Amino acid sequence: MLASPDRVPYFAELASVRNKVRHRLAEEQARAEEDGALEASRVRAAAGAAGVRLERAGGGGPPWSSSNR
Repeated sequence: MLASPDRVPYFAELASVRNKVRHRLAEEQARAEEDGALEASRVRAAAGAAGVRLERAGGGGPPWSSSNR
């Protein structure tokens, strides 16, 4: 195809493949960002729940705080 005098179809196909790859990479990046945000949300929820359990258990705070002396 490159040896032919009309290279337009080759470059049109190449551009099409490039666009498909870009689109797929953009989708993968969006999915990874969404997964990261979901994981961060889970971590915040777990940390909040752990804090509530600690308060209910009477811990009140870290061992070095004045409320535990």
